[in-house]
Amino acid sequence: MSKKTLIIIIVISVLICGGILYALLRGKNDNSYSFKTAKIDRGDIQISVSATGTLEPVNVVEVGSQVSGRIAKLYADFNSLVKKGQVIAELEQSLFITRVHQSEANYKSAKAEVEKAKVRLNNAKKALDRAMRLYEKSLISKEEKEKAEETYYSALADLQSAEARLEQAKAQLESAKVDLEHTIITSPIDGIVISRNVNVGQTVAASFQAPVLFRIAEDLTRMYLTCHVDEADIGRVKPGQRVIFTVDAFPEEKFEGKVIQVRYNPQTIQNVVTYDTIVEVRNNELKLRPGMTATISIIIAEKNNVLRVPNSALKFMPPPDLLKKLRKNFFTREKRKQGSEKRTQQFARFQRPKNFSIIWAIDENENLRPIPIITGLSDDSYTEIIRVLRRELKEGQEVVIGLAKSSSSERRRTSPVRGFRMIVR
Repeated sequence: MSKKTLIIIIVISVLICGGILYALLRGKNDNSYSFKTAKIDRGDIQISVSATGTLEPVNVVEVGSQVSGRIAKLYADFNSLVKKGQVIAELEQSLFITRVHQSEANYKSAKAEVEKAKVRLNNAKKALDRAMRLYEKSLISKEEKEKAEETYYSALADLQSAEARLEQAKAQLESAKVDLEHTIITSPIDGIVISRNVNVGQTVAASFQAPVLFRIAEDLTRMYLTCHVDEADIGRVKPGQRVIFTVDAFPEEKFEGKVIQVRYNPQTIQNVVTYDTIVEVRNNELKLRPGMTATISIIIAEKNNVLRVPNSALKFMPPPDLLKKLRKNFFTREKRKQGSEKRTQQFARFQRPKNFSIIWAIDENENLRPIPIITGLSDDSYTEIIRVLRRELKEGQEVVIGLAKSSSSERRRTSPVRGFRMIVR
């Protein structure tokens, strides 16, 4: 190897080592920070309690049969709209008509027996009157008079017995007619048939309880949503609160309701204690159906069109080296501005008010500035700004929501997030 080549290799090695050392020192002393920012805006803030529930009709009537028999005709089916008194089913009537005719015959027979008893009583009365007159003239014995009295009172008892049998026959006739009427099943309310449990030709038996033939919902334009609220949240739920919910059938559509009742009876489901909360829902388009499962948000508190800041801005804190420099500059300016030891002591005794927070905003000179604020309502994304304690804060102003330290190569590229850089010296 020649001397010239050796010198060239040494020079190149020195340059490479110097470059590496310079890069390391530059990276060690690099205090450039990239800040993610967002804008303060106006919007709505909602605090809600989440729950699940089931949609139910306001009133469901189970229509059954009071008599046993075979289904002869059906006049209503699933989803049929029915009116109060409308015939929806009919049982086979031949047996019931026969019973009515038999009861009518028994009633007529009992009625004839009453007439016969009245005739016998009338004859016995006449015989008793004659016997009394003859007895007063001593023309008959006392035994004959008593026998006439016995015949009269026996005829009177026969009449009363016949009248009782007539009433009994009349009641049996009315019962047979009622049973015949019960073979015609009508709707007790205006509504829609949501369930039909029988078919034509099927026999229903009403021995111990009335079998359910139909289930009719009174008005599906008004429904109840029974939701199960966790015991940790039930204390914040009250009647009158607005409710927003969705169902799987219409995942992109939101429905609204109103809490009308918070029940005290606990329900334990998988070792979780919940309380039923009843929500009234309008269903004018009949999209919602009984039995649907709903995902519910009960609005506990809400404010509309308020000045708000992202929650991440309240959690942001500058890195220690930057914060140290900002504090040093801040207190230097404050001391120069106050000009007296007394005001410095007053500032040191400053008490933070309730809901006090600090956000870091970017001024017109792209400098990082702390702004103390009083916060209000807060949800999962935003927090309301009630009052600004120092400096000004306007809608659209940039606030810092995050920090990402950037390398030299990264600083040469355009950042995909909105932000700015500050160099700490």
